[in-house]
Amino acid sequence: MVSLVDGVDASSVLAGLVLKLGAAGKPVLLDSLTIAGFNIVSPPALERLVGSPVLAVYNYRPSMERLVAGLRSSGLPLAGERMRVLSLVEGAVEAETPRGTVYLVAWGMEAPEAVRLAVETQVYGRKPEPVRIAHYTASEASEALKRG
Repeated sequence: MVSLVDGVDASSVLAGLVLKLGAAGKPVLLDSLTIAGFNIVSPPALERLVGSPVLAVYNYRPSMERLVAGLRSSGLPLAGERMRVLSLVEGAVEAETPRGTVYLVAWGMEAPEAVRLAVETQVYGRKPEPVRIAHYTASEASEALKRG
């Protein structure tokens, strides 16, 4: 299951992976609502499909202005639908953690639970460890594919 670059399948692909792992109902941690360019994970869709709350953890305050500008210049189809999902970043909650400030976009959980989950999964930095490892692994795989 590979999500398309700039596609609109990230939510369904992620839901399939959650189901395959037997993790339905367990929190899904993300480092952004955007995956593979402007492919968007919809927290409401993911919760509806697998019953999992979603927590996106940003090291910086997400900027709706930058997202809108990037999406407009991309000329991608379904821009309105993508913008509706991305507008969730406007509700990002700033949280002070022992590892530093993070910004949380949570769906299916209250802010205190989101902060607790972020703090409990931090090991080496502000990003939760599962997200940090996934990001590192994906970056390494991407570089290996480029070298080819």
